[in-house]
Amino acid sequence: MTIRDDMARLIPGLRRFARALVSAEPEERRESADRLAQEAIVRALRSDWSGRGADLRIWLYGTVASLNRERLRDAAARARQSGETELAGAQRGATPANEAAKAFEALDCDEREALALIAIEGLDYGEACEALKIARPMLIARLARARRALSDRIENSHEIRPGRQAPYLRLVK
Repeated sequence: MTIRDDMARLIPGLRRFARALVSAEPEERRESADRLAQEAIVRALRSDWSGRGADLRIWLYGTVASLNRERLRDAAARARQSGETELAGAQRGATPANEAAKAFEALDCDEREALALIAIEGLDYGEACEALKIARPMLIARLARARRALSDRIENSHEIRPGRQAPYLRLVK
């Protein structure tokens, strides 16, 4: 298999990860996410990837995360210069899936990256740490904050009497 074959196999997951990181309207999300994934692939091809001691999949996920952070910094700088604030997306219906999507989008970028790599892309903790270039305790802390924030936001979006657990959350011991 060549690097191009490996990349072709990784593109769907890479695009899915990029979409998880980009908070915007669906059409804009697709375009921004596709640009992130494409730039990561171009960088891998330009660098003449030959394994360099790391897994290509992990390297690509890390590159997408870095590109997204750069994109967010640039957008924040442009907003500060123009005095604009970020506008919220269109209101969606209050279905559980939309509530979860809104809660996920409301997470900090670091938390979204960690949760998307582990829960959506199925990387193990070591791979996610390598992709994000962080230590394992940092990854675990980000995951804990993300899971807690998701649980809190989803729980608060439904009317639940105090002392009762949300019916869609399961207590695991």
